[in-house]
Amino acid sequence: MEYQFQNTTKNIDALKLSKDKWLRLENNPNFAKEVHENSCKYSNVIHSIKEDSYCVLKNVLDTELINNIRI
Repeated sequence: MEYQFQNTTKNIDALKLSKDKWLRLENNPNFAKEVHENSCKYSNVIHSIKEDSYCVLKNVLDTELINNIRI
């Protein structure tokens, strides 16, 4: 099953899209678990990006790496 963008202007379209998503998750439970864990883990980052169009992530890059980039 290949994912395609679907227009959900009608209820029947939304139901088809929802059914397709559930079938993908049902066929690959590891994917479902990973998607859920990532959405929980990064929900505050995603919210910040949606609200402000950016997010400051502290301690993501090693200090030495940043210093080497500056040189």
